[in-house]
Amino acid sequence: MKKCYLALFLCLALPPVPAQSAENTAQTGFTVSLVEIVVTAARSETKLKEVPAKVELITGEDIQGTVGRTLTEQLKRHSLVLINCRPAGAPNLATILSDNIERIEILKGPASSLYGGEAMGGVVHIISKMNTEALTGMVELGLGSFSTNFQKAALGGGLGDIFDFDISAGRYDQIDNFKMGDGDTRANTNYRTRNGELRLGADIGSTWKVDLKGDTFDGETTGAKDMDRYGVDLKVAGNLSTNNTLSLTAYKTNEQSESYNNYIG
Repeated sequence: MKKCYLALFLCLALPPVPAQSAENTAQTGFTVSLVEIVVTAARSETKLKEVPAKVELITGEDIQGTVGRTLTEQLKRHSLVLINCRPAGAPNLATILSDNIERIEILKGPASSLYGGEAMGGVVHIISKMNTEALTGMVELGLGSFSTNFQKAALGGGLGDIFDFDISAGRYDQIDNFKMGDGDTRANTNYRTRNGELRLGADIGSTWKVDLKGDTFDGETTGAKDMDRYGVDLKVAGNLSTNNTLSLTAYKTNEQSESYNNYIG
């Protein structure tokens, strides 16, 4: 399966415009009332309108009306995932590692008026690390069960008064398969991942900045599945006036996965 995204994303820091709703009514000789029941909010069957918490309901009709086959695809269709103000472009969220994430912002509830129909269930915004001050770095090594070993390294910071950068790389290897409680080995549960990221930034003028960023992921479960992803984006942002900013992002992402027929679970 191969999925590719190419787009130009525009962010304007302007006051939000509330979404308008329209209600269609029809008069008949009788009235039928359907009450929606939910379980999650109170751990018991409760009428949706009586729940004291915000619950976004995705019905069976909603699921059947979308093209996503997996749960990840279904959830993503109702919650928009952004990376640094642009769509993530990653159908499989497992390819987005947490190594270089500064923070994650979650907007709960419908946000279609700001972000479009894909954000009907909310927005998850992933903000990457951006070091612009003194050079800083880290190195991490580790060992674990099932002959696991991993290595991570990162370096970033400012270069003079104009330029800054971030670079990171990591690898993770679990060589042996999982062992069950009864001592049996579960086949095709060993795996490996490789990931890397590079960002180059420059100040252009007193309030404008340009950033070029690329990242890559390669993961494989031996004899079962192979997954590759990369993303490249160019962002230009600055102030238009005292209360308004402009951000332009051009990006391209590509994800390819392959499942092998000889997998035995």
